[in-house]
Formats: sequence, structure tokens, C-alpha cells
Amino acid sequence: METEAYKQLRRIEATHWWYRTARAQVARLLAQFWRPPAGSARVLDAGCGTGGTTAWLRRYGAVIGVDPHLAALRATRERGIPVVCASVAALPFRPGAFDLVTSFDVLYHANVASPRGSAREMRRVTRPGGRLVVRVPALAVLDGPHDRFVHGARRFALAGFREQLSLAGWRLGWAGYVNALLVLPALVTRWLLPSSGAGDLERTSRLAPLLFALGWLEARLIGRLRLPFGTSILAIFQNPTGSGTPE
Repeated sequence: METEAYKQLRRIEATHWWYRTARAQVARLLAQFWRPPAGSARVLDAGCGTGGTTAWLRRYGAVIGVDPHLAALRATRERGIPVVCASVAALPFRPGAFDLVTSFDVLYHANVASPRGSAREMRRVTRPGGRLVVRVPALAVLDGPHDRFVHGARRFALAGFREQLSLAGWRLGWAGYVNALLVLPALVTRWLLPSSGAGDLERTSRLAPLLFALGWLEARLIGRLRLPFGTSILAIFQNPTGSGTPE
């Protein structure tokens, strides 16, 4: 991402409505589809950015962050989180090292040459029966200046995304579009309003209470209802290797 994007992320990710909503959605998904192992789970945040969500993940176990960018690693390390400089395409961990792997808005980046290959690498470091929670931006029609600001290279449709992860060896637990109520505001922001060189996050702050409320309400539907569209795809997969049926 642009250096300014990392500075912005470090400044706002703890309190911004988007990240608060995203964490509520992940919490809902994990509560329904993951039973943590006894003791402390081993958690990898693959593409940790500046560490705001990585720090939040400590409630689920002992967390390690991975990112290829030094600015991101410094910010995450300042939070007291162990970090490793690496790409999601080549993770420097032994097979089966983690109970839970997370990857949020990473597989769509320009520096990820093969989303399927990176998903396969995440599976390699996940224990049999372990889980992957992944979020990616959705709907090509929403591609805009913000994607350029964060070096996004692709947006996904649900069916194609599920197929890519299946071909990487993952077994689907649940996958669906999220943030359906934000599609129209996103289209207006990206197509009708003047573009911003600093992306979309800061210029939506004035509507934070409303946007967070919409996202929180929608999070209650995760696992119960599959929405027909949304600004993102959120999914949980299981590594089936040697695990028989899902836990």
C-alpha cells in the first residue's frame, strides 16, 4: 500500500466504524463455526497491516502477525505482538503450526500474484481441522480510487471465490456477502462524488454512527442468511487434511 495508507490505517483502525463492524462480523462467524482447542489457540494473522485487528485477535489465543512491509511490522510490534516479515505466498512456519489463520483484505492486493496459491500456503500452516477466516472486497463494479490507494488489484464474486479456496484444498464452512446495505453508498461515493487521494475511510467518518449501526445489524444475520450482494465477502473454511468430517 501507499505509505500514507499505512499512516492512515494506524491512526484510525482502532475506532473507525469500518473496522469495528468488520471485527463484529468476524466475532459472529467464529462464535458459530469454530470451537477453539483446549488451552491457548495458535493464531496467525496473515497480512496483519498495522496490527489493529491483530491485537483484537488476542482474545482467541497467542497471535503472530505476518506482513511484507516494514512500516506495518513496526506498527504491529509497537502493540506488543510478535511479527515476521514475509509474504502470504511463502509463510516461514512449519506445516500445521496454527489452529486459526486469518486474512483480511489481503488476497485482492496487487502483490499477491496468485490468491489460490496463497490460500494453499495458508492451508499448509494450518493444523488438520483448523480454520481460515478470510475477507476480500467484492463486486468489480465497486472498483475505484480507494482500491488504487491501497493497491487492490481484484475484487471477487462469491461463487468464484469459493471455487478458488476449494481448489486450494479448503473445505467450506460458511461464505457470504456482507455489507449489502453499504453497496449503494459505496457506489455513490466512488462514482458520483469527487475522488479522494486518501481513499474512502476518512471521508465517511461523519456518518460513522449510522454506518456502524447498519453493519452491526447485518452482522447478526451471518450464518443465518446469505445476502445476494455486498461490498465484501466473508468466509470461514476448514483444513480437512486427515480430519475426516468437520468438527
